[in-house]
Amino acid sequence: MIRTLLPLILMLLAVPLHGQELSVHAGEIASGKISIPIAPVSLTLRGTLDASDLDRLTTVIRDAGTIDLSGIEILPYSGKSVGANITSSPADMLPPYSLAGLHTSRLILPTGVTAIGDGALLGSTVKEITLPAKVGAMGEAVFSGCTSLIEVDLTPLSAGTTAVSAVPARTFDGCSSLASV
Repeated sequence: MIRTLLPLILMLLAVPLHGQELSVHAGEIASGKISIPIAPVSLTLRGTLDASDLDRLTTVIRDAGTIDLSGIEILPYSGKSVGANITSSPADMLPPYSLAGLHTSRLILPTGVTAIGDGALLGSTVKEITLPAKVGAMGEAVFSGCTSLIEVDLTPLSAGTTAVSAVPARTFDGCSSLASV
């Protein structure tokens, strides 16, 4: 019996783990209706999220390879306090401190995001992040304390231009590994 099962077990262990893609609607992650893996190799989310869902992602995910939110629309939020006492947040904004402490190597933000709140990724383990072309406003200390951050990709609007016109105070404080922006 063991001789029969051993090749099967070895074959299953050799199969690479593939990414997971989930279709979500605002509030489903926060309510627990959609289960998020603790340590996905790759997680792609499509649909809509709000501040409560982003807060839940940060508390659930312990070690992710890539988190791709490019297919997400961030909806306005108004409700109970989440994250750093956020009770409301407009659409298309990555709310303040919403992904603070997130454990992932690579993060791709939603393409429709136009603003990033204060400390949105404060102390996260992200190594690489792609900012969408539409981001025109960034709060203070967005990446502060991201000691693993190596690269920030500012997606160009057109040949060589981005919407981000200024880098706010303390944006990269403590980013000791940062090699390129």
